[in-house]
Amino acid sequence: MAEYCTLFSQPQSPSHCGPCSLSYCLHILGVDADQHEVARASGLSWWMRYRRGQDEQDLRRAAAAYHINCRFLSIRRKDRGFAFADRLRRHLQRGLPAILLVKDFGHWVAVLGYFPEADTFIIDDPNVRQPLFSRWSEKALLINAWNDAQAAQHPHDEPSQYFAILLSRKDGAPPRWRITPTFLRLCETGSGETAVAMTQALVEIVKRTCNGHHPVRGGEPLTAMMDRHEETIVRSAFHWVQGQHRLTLGDVRRQFRDYRIIAEAAGLRVRRSSDVAAIVAQLASLMTSFIWKEGRLSA
Repeated sequence: MAEYCTLFSQPQSPSHCGPCSLSYCLHILGVDADQHEVARASGLSWWMRYRRGQDEQDLRRAAAAYHINCRFLSIRRKDRGFAFADRLRRHLQRGLPAILLVKDFGHWVAVLGYFPEADTFIIDDPNVRQPLFSRWSEKALLINAWNDAQAAQHPHDEPSQYFAILLSRKDGAPPRWRITPTFLRLCETGSGETAVAMTQALVEIVKRTCNGHHPVRGGEPLTAMMDRHEETIVRSAFHWVQGQHRLTLGDVRRQFRDYRIIAEAAGLRVRRSSDVAAIVAQLASLMTSFIWKEGRLSA
């Protein structure tokens, strides 16, 4: 199976914008599969996957292989774009992701969240890996998502339209990930690579304390355990780094809270029978090694 951080670690292979976008959405829903696994699940031959790419029916077959429902949202009048944006917005507000067709039928992107305070859609574009996520206003969404049949590079029978694939789990389980405003700010104000590394490290701790099994269904949120043992973790890390860096206890606590933001966004959980002392020790060690390696704290 794919590495856990498929959400941000996959440069797109040729003609794989659809599988890559679906992979990001699957990750949000709690399924780990990289773009190549997703592409194979579509049933297309290797030649077709790389030569033609995947259309909405191919992506639907691939999603079904992972027990994911697809609903097609299509509006063929440009002046009804507000209705398209509203339907997409309501889907995203449930924490569910979608795949959006853009660039005159030429490209797929993932839509992973919506922030109502700023009326902003969160986009993960397989062709744009830095920054990790883009913010689109409703105006930008409607400009980018209008597919003009006459302007399309490869003529076909489809009429001009707005088109999206709305995704959800067949078993009705809630999403695992949620792109929160605090997590997005962490990615934007620091290094994208740093955010990925921090996420991978937390996931590795969870896997080690759960005998390699991940994700854990049920159990206790890692954030709850972190909250209970914040003082022990922060003061332990501070003890080991205070002689080498001009850091205050408050600096180390802010670093701890960055890890907490990631744990919350990723929906990380641990078994209630897990060795708490081992988790606390690993978290303190993780923070210490991160500060030593970086020579600084993340933004």
